[in-house]
Amino acid sequence: MTPEEHWDNEWNKRIKDNHHSVMRNVEKLGKIIYELCKRSEYRKMGKIEIGCGPASHVLHLRNIFKDWDKTFTGIDLSKVAVEYGKAHGLNMIHGDFLEYQTDKKYDVFIFLDSLEHIFDHQKLAEKIKELASPKYYIVGNVPLYPNAYNKDPGLEREMNIDVLMKFMRNSGLACFTTDIYGVYGYPYCFFEGMNV
Repeated sequence: MTPEEHWDNEWNKRIKDNHHSVMRNVEKLGKIIYELCKRSEYRKMGKIEIGCGPASHVLHLRNIFKDWDKTFTGIDLSKVAVEYGKAHGLNMIHGDFLEYQTDKKYDVFIFLDSLEHIFDHQKLAEKIKELASPKYYIVGNVPLYPNAYNKDPGLEREMNIDVLMKFMRNSGLACFTTDIYGVYGYPYCFFEGMNV
């Protein structure tokens, strides 16, 4: 099964189950939404979320900040997830970010539960620098525990602080912060950085 087929199957199940943890997990989404709301400057910046799925957090954020989604672009391998986001009025692209071609430059690169699914962090870092505005941010979260996807080759890599910091440095970031938090007893890391 290709990664595209896997994520189409996953999002088909998750979207149909409106109570699925990814669609409705207030504890997990709450931390992300809280952190992004604190950064009100992101509202008007050009944002791209890599591996956005159906962009559930954006649907919540636009209820708080009516203009949050106006400068948002989401890109995902899953056609199912992209169609869901488009049906809710979001600017979504079906495709692989590493192959994405555009003249547009972005101010904020968002990775919410997606960085661990991208294996070539060096190529990813180069792609970010190629599409970045002169001043740019990278923000997101990653799990800091092995889970079931780690057992399935090609779906998820194990993340830790060293892997995350290497990615941030290779992406050209001059400063960054991390915050470890828990969801149902599992450790996650919220991260943010900027290039200047």
